[in-house]
Amino acid sequence: MAKIVVVDDELEIAELVAEIAKDQNHQVFMACNAEQAFKLCLNEKPQLVISDIMMPGLDGYTLCRQLKTEPQLKGIKVILMTAGSFKQDIIKGFYDNFIKKPFDVEDIEKLLQASL
Repeated sequence: MAKIVVVDDELEIAELVAEIAKDQNHQVFMACNAEQAFKLCLNEKPQLVISDIMMPGLDGYTLCRQLKTEPQLKGIKVILMTAGSFKQDIIKGFYDNFIKKPFDVEDIEKLLQASL
């Protein structure tokens, strides 16, 4: 069982991803923005963060950089989700995988299995 933080400003999406992870017996923490997610990560030390990119305030790219450069969170894996396109040149090396919205339940299940 892994600890996973799911962050998305759209509650329905966060709840769906969290439910899929819980069905695979993972412990899930939810956040509605990047700032809250970063604090959760510092407190809970998850193995994986699944984050939306486009959110009010700090975006998922910024959260990803913060997570990957924070010494206390060394080794954390990040999956980014977006309905838009990825800025590969900006985040190169900072994320471990990505998923395009809309996604199927099977897409999340496969990513979880591959990432943990």
